[in-house]
Amino acid sequence: MLTSRNRIHCEAYAEAPAGMALVAHAGGGLQQGDYSNSREALDQSLANGFKLFELDFIWTSDGELAIGHDWTEEYRYWNRLGWGDWLASFYVDAPSSQRFAASTPDFGFTRLSPDTLLDWLRTNPGQIVTDFKTNNLEGLALIASQAPDLQHRFIPQIYALPEYHAVRELGYEEIIFTTYRLPPTAALFSQIDTLDVFAVTVPADAVTDTARLIANNRIFTHTINAPGTLPAAGYYTDCLVPAVS
Repeated sequence: MLTSRNRIHCEAYAEAPAGMALVAHAGGGLQQGDYSNSREALDQSLANGFKLFELDFIWTSDGELAIGHDWTEEYRYWNRLGWGDWLASFYVDAPSSQRFAASTPDFGFTRLSPDTLLDWLRTNPGQIVTDFKTNNLEGLALIASQAPDLQHRFIPQIYALPEYHAVRELGYEEIIFTTYRLPPTAALFSQIDTLDVFAVTVPADAVTDTARLIANNRIFTHTINAPGTLPAAGYYTDCLVPAVS
């Protein structure tokens, strides 16, 4: 199976620093790899003591919402595709919902959909941190309309300042402002710090500088897979687990 990046395989799980908030990245890392966004990843992260689970959301070519990181490398890795669909994933932006449903999750894992995710939330504790790769507001509006009883169990990530008030108007109570799509300027962080957010998420190499600029909100960082000390209140992680209190 072709892959072009150094995939993270969680052969073992180390404890994070005591008191560190942890977000299970793409549901949580597995021995088979990271970015599975699978039911098994959620179940394992829950068993390991996680309370926050980040999931990736993407759209099929006919406008259906799916759970996965992308329609290219991760789609090929985590699903058994026919030759035609495998080849198309190099040239076509996204499959149709029908073609996606026809693929088989690999490694015997269970693919999540918006509906099965809601079912999981109804029987398990925790909150979902959303990462919509496109059409963030449209996706969040869809979740709010389909599951108003579970809306408080979602923590949307936003990627631009204008999204903040729009997401508040949709009824979401907690919001993470994640900055990986924006230039990390002092002016930007000054504006972000006027907002009431659950956390401000920055790449690991920006944590130290950001800590000098953010005074009113917590800083989270990604993706951290080894114990260490950074001036952050939370890590997105594949292979760390919460410290046993």
